[in-house]
Amino acid sequence: MTDHQHYEYASDGHDHRAEPLRSPQEICEDARRMGCGQCWQRPGRPCSSLPGDHLYRYQWAARRGLITRAELAAVAIGLDATNAHVIIPGYAL
Repeated sequence: MTDHQHYEYASDGHDHRAEPLRSPQEICEDARRMGCGQCWQRPGRPCSSLPGDHLYRYQWAARRGLITRAELAAVAIGLDATNAHVIIPGYAL
């Protein structure tokens, strides 16, 4: 398996590239179904007083299958760093 294939296929072996991305609000909502292991915020609540959530929460949601890898990549575009503590801007829910 090449590195390229590693990023194209989910752990279930399904090719998710052809699936349309959902809106940022929908992605955020599903990421918030997870608690945050970075700041220990409970599910359903934003991570910080700033409107947003830690990237950790999105990474964990992707591992659990709540969001796709393509959706994770879409919310991470434009970040200066991809560390778990980085805040992804929040969306009105």
